[in-house]
Amino acid sequence: MQLIYATRPIVLGASVFSLSFHLVGGPDVIFDWISTFDLSRWELLAMLLAVVIVLGFVFDWIEVLLVFIPVLMPIFSELDFADHVGSAYFAQIWIAGLIALALQTSFLTPPFGYALFFAKMAAPKGINLSDIYRGAVPLVAIEIVLIAALISFPQLITWLPEVTLGPADTPQLIER
Repeated sequence: MQLIYATRPIVLGASVFSLSFHLVGGPDVIFDWISTFDLSRWELLAMLLAVVIVLGFVFDWIEVLLVFIPVLMPIFSELDFADHVGSAYFAQIWIAGLIALALQTSFLTPPFGYALFFAKMAAPKGINLSDIYRGAVPLVAIEIVLIAALISFPQLITWLPEVTLGPADTPQLIER
Protein backbone atom coordinates (compact mmCIF):
# COMPACT_ATOMS: atom_id res chain seq x y z
CA MET A 1 0.00 0.00 0.00
CA GLN A 2 2.81 2.41 0.80
CA LEU A 3 4.24 2.02 -2.70
CA ILE A 4 0.97 3.17 -4.22
CA TYR A 5 0.92 6.29 -2.06
CA ALA A 6 4.62 6.93 -2.69
CA THR A 7 4.22 6.86 -6.48
CA ARG A 8 1.26 9.24 -6.61
CA PRO A 9 3.40 12.41 -6.33
CA ILE A 10 5.75 11.05 -9.00
CA VAL A 11 2.88 10.31 -11.37
CA LEU A 12 1.25 13.67 -10.65
CA GLY A 13 4.50 15.58 -11.16
CA ALA A 14 5.30 13.71 -14.37
CA SER A 15 1.78 14.32 -15.67
CA VAL A 16 2.02 18.05 -14.96
CA PHE A 17 5.43 18.18 -16.63
CA SER A 18 4.20 16.29 -19.71
CA LEU A 19 1.07 18.39 -20.03
CA SER A 20 2.93 21.68 -19.70
CA PHE A 21 5.63 20.46 -22.10
CA HIS A 22 2.96 19.64 -24.69
CA LEU A 23 1.05 22.89 -24.11
CA VAL A 24 4.12 25.03 -24.83
CA GLY A 25 4.83 23.07 -28.02
CA GLY A 26 7.83 21.13 -26.77
CA PRO A 27 7.33 18.08 -29.03
CA ASP A 28 7.17 20.36 -32.08
CA VAL A 29 10.46 22.02 -31.12
CA ILE A 30 12.15 18.65 -30.61
CA PHE A 31 10.74 17.26 -33.87
CA ASP A 32 11.87 20.36 -35.79
CA TRP A 33 15.34 20.02 -34.27
CA ILE A 34 15.55 16.31 -35.08
CA SER A 35 14.33 16.99 -38.62
CA THR A 36 17.46 19.07 -39.25
CA PHE A 37 19.53 15.87 -39.06
CA ASP A 38 17.93 14.70 -42.34
CA LEU A 39 17.58 11.08 -41.20
CA SER A 40 15.30 8.46 -42.68
CA ARG A 41 12.50 7.21 -40.48
CA TRP A 42 14.43 3.98 -39.86
CA GLU A 43 17.54 5.87 -38.78
CA LEU A 44 15.38 8.09 -36.58
CA LEU A 45 13.74 5.03 -35.03
CA ALA A 46 17.17 3.57 -34.27
CA MET A 47 18.31 6.89 -32.80
CA LEU A 48 15.23 7.21 -30.58
CA LEU A 49 15.57 3.63 -29.33
CA ALA A 50 19.24 4.35 -28.60
CA VAL A 51 18.15 7.43 -26.63
CA VAL A 52 15.73 5.26 -24.61
CA ILE A 53 18.56 2.80 -23.92
CA VAL A 54 20.91 5.59 -22.82
CA LEU A 55 18.19 7.12 -20.61
CA GLY A 56 17.74 3.71 -19.01
CA PHE A 57 21.46 3.69 -18.16
CA VAL A 58 21.02 6.50 -15.63
CA PHE A 59 17.31 6.77 -14.85
CA ASP A 60 14.90 4.32 -13.28
CA TRP A 61 12.18 2.90 -15.52
CA ILE A 62 9.50 4.97 -13.78
CA GLU A 63 11.23 8.23 -14.73
CA VAL A 64 11.81 7.08 -18.29
CA LEU A 65 8.19 6.02 -18.76
CA LEU A 66 6.56 8.94 -16.98
CA VAL A 67 8.83 11.81 -18.02
CA PHE A 68 10.73 10.97 -21.18
CA ILE A 69 8.37 8.68 -23.12
CA PRO A 70 5.57 11.31 -23.19
CA VAL A 71 8.16 13.69 -24.65
CA LEU A 72 9.39 11.19 -27.25
CA MET A 73 6.06 9.53 -28.11
CA PRO A 74 4.83 12.28 -30.47
CA ILE A 75 8.07 11.86 -32.41
CA PHE A 76 7.60 8.08 -32.56
CA SER A 77 4.03 8.63 -33.75
CA GLU A 78 5.12 11.13 -36.40
CA LEU A 79 7.34 8.49 -38.01
CA ASP A 80 4.18 6.62 -39.14
CA PHE A 81 5.11 2.97 -39.48
CA ALA A 82 1.53 1.95 -40.34
CA ASP A 83 2.64 0.77 -43.79
CA HIS A 84 5.34 -1.45 -42.28
CA VAL A 85 3.22 -2.91 -39.48
CA GLY A 86 -0.17 -3.06 -41.18
CA SER A 87 -2.17 -0.42 -39.32
CA ALA A 88 -1.65 2.72 -37.28
CA TYR A 89 -3.07 1.08 -34.16
CA PHE A 90 -0.77 -1.91 -34.31
CA ALA A 91 2.16 0.37 -35.16
CA GLN A 92 1.68 1.95 -31.73
CA ILE A 93 1.72 -1.50 -30.11
CA TRP A 94 4.86 -2.33 -32.10
CA ILE A 95 6.58 0.88 -30.94
CA ALA A 96 5.59 0.14 -27.32
CA GLY A 97 7.12 -3.33 -27.60
CA LEU A 98 10.35 -1.89 -29.01
CA ILE A 99 10.52 0.70 -26.23
CA ALA A 100 9.92 -1.99 -23.59
CA LEU A 101 12.74 -4.14 -24.96
CA ALA A 102 15.05 -1.12 -25.22
CA LEU A 103 14.37 -0.36 -21.55
CA GLN A 104 14.98 -3.98 -20.62
CA THR A 105 18.30 -3.85 -22.47
CA SER A 106 19.32 -0.70 -20.61
CA PHE A 107 18.77 -2.38 -17.24
CA LEU A 108 21.60 -4.78 -18.07
CA THR A 109 24.18 -2.11 -18.80
CA PRO A 110 26.53 -0.07 -16.64
CA PRO A 111 26.84 2.34 -14.91
CA PHE A 112 23.79 1.35 -12.87
CA GLY A 113 22.44 -1.84 -14.42
CA TYR A 114 19.62 -2.39 -11.96
CA ALA A 115 19.11 -6.01 -13.03
CA LEU A 116 22.83 -6.65 -12.57
CA PHE A 117 22.67 -5.59 -8.93
CA PHE A 118 19.78 -8.00 -8.38
CA ALA A 119 21.86 -10.75 -10.01
CA LYS A 120 24.75 -9.88 -7.68
CA MET A 121 22.51 -10.28 -4.65
CA ALA A 122 21.43 -13.72 -5.85
CA ALA A 123 24.92 -14.84 -6.92
CA PRO A 124 26.99 -17.17 -4.78
CA LYS A 125 29.87 -15.79 -2.75
CA GLY A 126 33.00 -15.21 -4.78
CA ILE A 127 31.18 -13.78 -7.79
CA ASN A 128 32.19 -10.14 -8.26
CA LEU A 129 30.04 -7.45 -9.81
CA SER A 130 32.61 -7.18 -12.61
CA ASP A 131 32.01 -10.88 -13.38
CA ILE A 132 28.30 -10.19 -13.66
CA TYR A 133 28.92 -7.17 -15.92
CA ARG A 134 31.07 -9.31 -18.23
CA GLY A 135 28.43 -12.03 -18.21
CA ALA A 136 25.75 -9.54 -19.23
CA VAL A 137 27.59 -8.45 -22.40
CA PRO A 138 26.38 -11.42 -24.51
CA LEU A 139 22.84 -10.93 -23.24
CA VAL A 140 22.89 -7.24 -24.21
CA ALA A 141 24.19 -8.20 -27.66
CA ILE A 142 21.39 -10.78 -28.03
CA GLU A 143 18.79 -8.19 -26.99
CA ILE A 144 20.10 -5.71 -29.58
CA VAL A 145 19.82 -8.44 -32.23
CA LEU A 146 16.30 -9.16 -30.94
CA ILE A 147 15.38 -5.47 -31.31
CA ALA A 148 16.61 -5.60 -34.91
CA ALA A 149 14.58 -8.77 -35.52
CA LEU A 150 11.45 -7.15 -34.05
CA ILE A 151 11.98 -4.14 -36.27
CA SER A 152 12.33 -6.38 -39.32
CA PHE A 153 9.43 -8.67 -38.40
CA PRO A 154 6.78 -6.61 -36.56
CA GLN A 155 4.42 -9.60 -36.56
CA LEU A 156 6.48 -11.00 -33.68
CA ILE A 157 5.02 -8.21 -31.54
CA THR A 158 1.64 -7.66 -33.16
CA TRP A 159 0.55 -11.26 -33.76
CA LEU A 160 -1.19 -11.84 -30.43
CA PRO A 161 -2.94 -8.43 -30.33
CA GLU A 162 -4.15 -9.01 -33.90
CA VAL A 163 -5.47 -12.45 -33.00
CA THR A 164 -7.28 -11.18 -29.92
CA LEU A 165 -8.44 -7.77 -31.18
CA GLY A 166 -8.85 -8.48 -34.88
CA PRO A 167 -6.90 -7.14 -37.84
CA ALA A 168 -8.75 -3.81 -38.03
CA ASP A 169 -7.09 -0.42 -37.68
CA THR A 170 -8.81 -0.01 -34.33
CA PRO A 171 -9.55 -2.88 -32.00
CA GLN A 172 -12.92 -4.53 -32.12
CA LEU A 173 -14.04 -4.80 -28.53
CA ILE A 174 -16.67 -7.33 -27.57
CA GLU A 175 -19.84 -5.70 -26.27
CA ARG A 176 -21.93 -7.51 -23.68
